[in-house]
Amino acid sequence: MVTAAEIAKVFYRLDVRALRHEVREPQHNGDELTHVVHVHRWNKDKAMRISELLGQDCIAQYDLDKCEGALIGPRADKWGEFNPQFFKLL
Repeated sequence: MVTAAEIAKVFYRLDVRALRHEVREPQHNGDELTHVVHVHRWNKDKAMRISELLGQDCIAQYDLDKCEGALIGPRADKWGEFNPQFFKLL
């Protein structure tokens, strides 16, 4: 499981600024804690690198300006398409 401290360390390394960060409890048995972060200085290349550094299959991201979401990561294809019903906003 990824911790808030690990996320902060990777964000610092990649010059990503967390504007707000919440940890959400699992909604179903077997789910993990979910880190919901509103960020500044973010792009898809950084999302891929963050996913890799944190050992995640992928990271779900949503662009508020473009109103579109994506799953970014080395194994995103294992998770299918981005589903906004599962995405958590702050």
